[in-house]
Amino acid sequence: TYIPKRLQRIQKELTRNGKNRLSPTDALAEIIDMAKKYSPYVIAQESKNNEQETDVEIILSESFK
Repeated sequence: TYIPKRLQRIQKELTRNGKNRLSPTDALAEIIDMAKKYSPYVIAQESKNNEQETDVEIILSESFK
């Protein structure tokens, strides 16, 4: 839940009352830092999902032979 909330804050800081409290370059830098910080978690989750998908047993029907 941290990532979506932080992204919402960055968006608000970029567009608040027509005044940029945060430059686009700074916002991009923060987003890249967040991506680097949470990358190991995302990679672990993706590999876990891929493992679950590959543990499928393939059964051929008699008509396929």
